[in-house]
Amino acid sequence: MSEVNFDPVNLTQSLVKCASVTPKDEGALTVVENHLKAIGCDCHSLTFSGNNSYEVKNLFATIGNEGKHFAYAGHTDVVPVGNESSWKYPPFSGKIDGAKLYGRGSEDMKSSVACFISAAKRFVDRYKDFSGKRNTVFKFNDLKSNVSFLAFRVEGDKISIEEKINNLKKELKLNNSDISTLDVYQSEPFWEKINNLEVFEKTKHNLIRMVIPPANGSKLCKYLENNHNYFVDWCGSLFWIEVNSKKEEKIKDLKKMANDFGGYLTVIKTSSEYDYGEPIFTVDKVRLMISEKVKQSFDPKRILNPGKMYRGV
Repeated sequence: MSEVNFDPVNLTQSLVKCASVTPKDEGALTVVENHLKAIGCDCHSLTFSGNNSYEVKNLFATIGNEGKHFAYAGHTDVVPVGNESSWKYPPFSGKIDGAKLYGRGSEDMKSSVACFISAAKRFVDRYKDFSGKRNTVFKFNDLKSNVSFLAFRVEGDKISIEEKINNLKKELKLNNSDISTLDVYQSEPFWEKINNLEVFEKTKHNLIRMVIPPANGSKLCKYLENNHNYFVDWCGSLFWIEVNSKKEEKIKDLKKMANDFGGYLTVIKTSSEYDYGEPIFTVDKVRLMISEKVKQSFDPKRILNPGKMYRGV
C-alpha cells in the first residue's frame, strides 16, 4: 500500500504497481480511497456483477452538497499483460525512463485517475470555503413531500433482495405508489440519518420519545393524524413526535395516552418556551410512592437534590 502523495506521477506509479488485471483489484482501489478520504470525500465500496459474470469491485466517492453536479468515471483494472518477455520493463514496475512511465495501465487509464485525484486535491485546497458537508450521498431533508412516507430496509444477497422487494410491492399494493429504491451507497447514509433523527435536527419545538406495545401503534397514529410531525420505528412501537412549543398541554395528553397504552414517554428536547410545568417523562404512581418513601428515610428534610428526579421528591 502506498503512502498518500498527490503528485500525479507518484500516484500513477502507485496505481501501476497494483497488478489489477480484471477482475482482480490488488489494492488499486485502496490507493484511490485513501487519497480521496484525505481530501474529505465520503467513500463507499460496491461490488457489481451480472448474469454469468464475475464480481468487480467499485468505489463511489462524493464531496459537497450544493450547486451543480460534476461526476468523473474511470477504471483502475487493466487487461492481461500478454507475453511479459516482450516488455521493456516489468508491466507492474511503474518504471520511469526519461520522460516516460512504463507499465500496464499507465495510459489506460491509471494516469488519468491519478490526475483527476490530484486536481480534486488542488481544487479543495484552493477553495477553502467550498460548500459541502462531507456526508452528502443522501441528505434526509432532500425528501420533499407533503405526505407521509414508508421506508423498508431489505437485506440479503442481490437475488433475495429483489424477491423481497417484489413481494413487498405485491403484498402492500405499492405498484401504483411513488417508490424509490436506494442503492447501497444511498441506503447506508439514509439509515444512519434516520437513526440520528436528522428529520428533526432543525426543530425549535418539543421532541418526544414514546414507546408503546406495537398493538397500540395504529391507535396512536390515528390520534396524531396530521396534527404532528412524527416518525415511527420498531414496527409501530417507537414514536418520535414533534409537539408545538406553545402546546405543552398536548404533552400531558400524550403522557396519559402512554400510560393507558402500557408504555412510557420522555421529552428528549424541550423548546425555549417549555416551563417544566409537566415532568419530562411519565411517572408511574407506584414507583413514585416507593421513591418518596426511600428518599424520606434518609433525607427527611429534602436537602439532597430536590426535584432532580420527580417534582416534589
